[in-house]
Amino acid sequence: MLYCEHCENEIKSDDDFCPKCGVLYTEHNCEKHSEVDAEGVCLVCGKICCSECGQFVGQSFLCDSHSKIEVYQSMGRV
Repeated sequence: MLYCEHCENEIKSDDDFCPKCGVLYTEHNCEKHSEVDAEGVCLVCGKICCSECGQFVGQSFLCDSHSKIEVYQSMGRV
């Protein structure tokens, strides 16, 4: 069994990112800034973001557009 280093969620060996927190396990470039390494995947829209376009809100990575959404037990309240 493999576990996410960030949230300790069980993950599969072929996962590109953690479905619970959005941490990336493979190298990707930011969708908006193609020359910058991505930091995570937004759990709401799936956008791959650098630290300028997204951030961790609690345990979840969210893009700037969704960073104000309340996330509880890996679900966003809208």
